[in-house]
Amino acid sequence: MTIEDDEIRIDALESKLTKAREKRDGLIALLHEMEHAERAGVSSKDRRRELVSLSEQALRRVIELEQELEITYETAGKPAR
Repeated sequence: MTIEDDEIRIDALESKLTKAREKRDGLIALLHEMEHAERAGVSSKDRRRELVSLSEQALRRVIELEQELEITYETAGKPAR
């Protein structure tokens, strides 16, 4: 890979990572809202299970992208940001 290819790949991975983190954070916020609703007497266990599953998937995706980005930085001979 050329330096330009590395830069393009790094930029793309950083963009994906930012989006994945935003999705994860949004799902976590929804879970907190559901917890408050449940405390107020609103039952939504199925939706909660679905959100927990989606949050776990989002967390795994963030971890995967962070690892891929770290490897890309190492391959490019650049310090991780």
